[in-house]
Amino acid sequence: MRFRPLTRDDLPTLARWLAEPLVARWWSENSPDRVEQDFGPYLDDAQTECIAEPAARGRGAGAAMAARAVSEIWAHHPGASCVIVPVNIENPRSWGALLRAGFRRLPDAELTPDNPGDTPLHAICRIDRPARRGTGTPWTGAGSW
Repeated sequence: MRFRPLTRDDLPTLARWLAEPLVARWWSENSPDRVEQDFGPYLDDAQTECIAEPAARGRGAGAAMAARAVSEIWAHHPGASCVIVPVNIENPRSWGALLRAGFRRLPDAELTPDNPGDTPLHAICRIDRPARRGTGTPWTGAGSW
């Protein structure tokens, strides 16, 4: 599996993928204009987005992308001690990928869903920054690695 930054040239492909039935269930708006609106600012800010070919489903792509995203967060946000991701409880593919990437599941919580037709119940997944190298002590946000 190869990772590369998402570019504006990828937006039509991303719109097509978001329109696929397994994905469209979680993306109520997938028109080219909406994809530009939702993803364009991230491209402008040079943040990392991950996309994968639909054929990669069921092969660990989601877990690999989640792990890669967490690595990017640790690298670019040194003050972050953990990453918490809420995922609609009815989307087990997504929260399952997070668990396979090393997240742990916290108690479920009711949150306002992105899609008003979805249940408010969300699986809350968390991963903590690894312990400071060579110390065996948890990272506290202070000091160097």
